Amino acid sequence: MANPMYGQNVADDKVAVATDKDVFVKEYTASAAMGSDSGKVRHIELNHTSTVIAMTGINGADYAGQIVSVKDTSASGTAAHTVTLASGTFNGSNTVITLNAPDECIVVMFDSAGDGTVLANVGSVALSS
Repeated sequence: MANPMYGQNVADDKVAVATDKDVFVKEYTASAAMGSDSGKVRHIELNHTSTVIAMTGINGADYAGQIVSVKDTSASGTAAHTVTLASGTFNGSNTVITLNAPDECIVVMFDSAGDGTVLANVGSVALSS
């Protein structure tokens, strides 16, 4: 239970989610809707050498105040994996990122409105609307 005497104002279940490695990082090997993982998974790995992975259902506001990274962890290949935000932006105007080479990675910090600022773009991660 949260203890207001120590400045804790977050329920224990929120703290548990924020510190759970199984929620923090997740590898996807097929297209999926983020669903209830939106706002929880903060390091998204996309891994398939030949089939495109299309991630959807991610809301920028679910990540308010958080840093999120997306990485292509495929061993090889040039499949154009995409991540599409249902709300918010990655950089103020773009809602889609495309990764098409192993080890490409993008790191984004989301503000309280769910709009992101790109902190790092390793490789050539493309941003589009």
